[in-house]
Amino acid sequence: MQLSALETNTLDVEDFRRLGVRPQECRSLVIRQAAARRSRSLARLQLTSPTPNTELQLSRIATSAYRLLDPRKRVDFLQRVRVGRVLATSFPWGNQGQFRVDSADAAAANGEATEPYSSRDEEPFFFEVEYTQAYADNLEDRVAFSNWVQSLDSEDLILAAPRRHRIATLRRSIQHPRMILALIGLVLVTLYGVSQLDFRPETIAIRRVESEPSLTENETETEMETDTEPTVLSPSAQGTNQTEPSSTSGPAESGPADEQVASVDPPSQTGPSLPKNPMATSEVTPASPEIAEQPLMAPLAPKTASPPALPPAAAVEEMESQLTDSAPVLADTQLALTDESKLTEESGFLPDPFAAVAMNEIGTARSPDHADIPRTADKQPDAPVIEVERADLKTLLPEPSESEQNRAIARWKLAIPQIGTPLTPSQIPRVIQQIETSVASLSDADVDAYVAHRLIAQYAWLIETPDQVNARLQRLPPLFAVSIDRLLTQAYLAAENNADMLETQQHLARNGLVLAEHHLTFERFEDCENVLAVATRLATTSANRERILDVQQLTQALEQAQRMQTTVSRLDLTNPDAESPSDLGVAGRYYCLMLRRWDEGLPWLVHASDTRLANLARQEMEMTNASTATDWNELADRWILAADRSDGRSADSLRYHVIALKRRAAGLSNGFEEKLNRDREIEQAESALPFYLRQASDGQSLGHESPASQPAATDASEIPLLEPATADESTPLSGSPNIAGVLAAVELASLN
Repeated sequence: MQLSALETNTLDVEDFRRLGVRPQECRSLVIRQAAARRSRSLARLQLTSPTPNTELQLSRIATSAYRLLDPRKRVDFLQRVRVGRVLATSFPWGNQGQFRVDSADAAAANGEATEPYSSRDEEPFFFEVEYTQAYADNLEDRVAFSNWVQSLDSEDLILAAPRRHRIATLRRSIQHPRMILALIGLVLVTLYGVSQLDFRPETIAIRRVESEPSLTENETETEMETDTEPTVLSPSAQGTNQTEPSSTSGPAESGPADEQVASVDPPSQTGPSLPKNPMATSEVTPASPEIAEQPLMAPLAPKTASPPALPPAAAVEEMESQLTDSAPVLADTQLALTDESKLTEESGFLPDPFAAVAMNEIGTARSPDHADIPRTADKQPDAPVIEVERADLKTLLPEPSESEQNRAIARWKLAIPQIGTPLTPSQIPRVIQQIETSVASLSDADVDAYVAHRLIAQYAWLIETPDQVNARLQRLPPLFAVSIDRLLTQAYLAAENNADMLETQQHLARNGLVLAEHHLTFERFEDCENVLAVATRLATTSANRERILDVQQLTQALEQAQRMQTTVSRLDLTNPDAESPSDLGVAGRYYCLMLRRWDEGLPWLVHASDTRLANLARQEMEMTNASTATDWNELADRWILAADRSDGRSADSLRYHVIALKRRAAGLSNGFEEKLNRDREIEQAESALPFYLRQASDGQSLGHESPASQPAATDASEIPLLEPATADESTPLSGSPNIAGVLAAVELASLN
């Protein structure tokens, strides 16, 4: 059966699917955008490599687009109106009856029969509309017609960017009458506000202060001549009076200046009168440098200032000879020097360090090289408290510099060649013994002795416990201004270079965790971080998985403590009433669970957000000395339940506190069987702790010194066994070298 034209040109659902729009889409802009989007890639493909299949797909997309844009293909009346953009009142001959469904069906049924694939309906259609006077009569019709014509223009917004759409939308919103009125009102209000501002500069009334007139040279000479008794002024007074007053000097400054002039001495019977030239007078240098160098600005100094101490007699004679040589000789004038006893009187003003420069500027004949700069070294002694502090500082020697320590290490390496070479655990005690024997002939305050103790501790970290290393360094803090923690850290960091064997690496990593725990407890985070970095490298090198896990756990605890420390540092814990309960709870968790300082943080742990911990802390605070061993043991059991519900550093700190409570309960127990039960519970709780916390709970931390003869107990399974000594190594030392002579020879060779 041959297909008819009606069946071929009917709008189908496949046309909507081909363009990717919904089946009831009536917006022409959406349809054209969909057609352009679907045909863009096919058109590029057809241009690069033409194929019949691509051409057929493009033809179908174009056909479907025309069908969707043809209002005559729409069955629904409203869809025909929306697709064709035709309003019911736009044309004089258009009425609602012409857009009915039955009229469209009749027109389609009575259409001329054409070939199946060639129909006049598929050709482009045009609305032939003439612009008549009917459109000018209706403003709304004109706007609708212009919009309709603009939508069919070639510059339509089919492929325009979203930015162009937004600009068009903004332009339409600005052109709204209400928006225009609002902008006009805003401009008027702004202009009115600007007109009310006063940009003229404000006038400031300046009152002129007249200074008191100073005496001129002629008036001064007249006043002196009228005196009944002739007087001779010292050169310092002449320089002060003859100098012009400063422009900044006020009336209040001229009074004290006149009152505090240097003393006036009577002239000798044969001495001449006062010369009229002040420059010639200033060239004459008296015997006392303090009176001669009276500063120009001395009257401005406060009256309560203490007078400076006079220079010694030897310094006075030396300065007097220098000034006498530099001053010119006056042949025509004979001046009588003032009495030395009166010139050595204490001046009422402090010496001005720039007096020599000022005197040189006004024309004195003295040069700046011979200017008398006041000395402040010969002042009165400081307060007694400061003297006591200085006495304390004098007892401690400064820590040797890094260059001095490096030179001392080089000398020790020449004296004992085994230093700095790979050593087995059995050879390290022999090197330590050699250094101890050699350092006995040196003074404890010597740099070589300081470095020797450092080297001993450096090697001791490889085979001994932290308590034993701590005991070896106890001789240095009383002599040098350095802390024991700094010495321990420096020795440990340097010991990494000497850990050449697997046994020494494992032992040094284990000691590093104990030292890091000690630094973390006392908030020395930087030292703890440095020690953990070395322990991490050693644990990784020795491939000890247990040590790697311990280092990771302690590193996480350090990072958490640093974060909490930033919050706690802002609190004023000396006045807890001024802080909020939540902040106090954070401080309690920081001191108890991070630093293990329960005696300080337990009162603040009562305010913790965890009600379980807060209740247990409150119960422990209520315990008294009258509490029995059973009470303390029951409290420790409740803390164990809280530790089981926690993890990480918090759980370890809680178990550490449980051990302390269990030991207190064991001390109060009476029966033998009860003490055995408490000891068994303590051992069980210690087994759950890391080894570095077990040593702290046993009192083996660095804060507790162990005697050298009784080293602290350590788990034998954790310390590597020493290698058996060979026949050569077991031979006792024939004698230690004369370290003083060797070091002196090395120092002499380095100087030459």
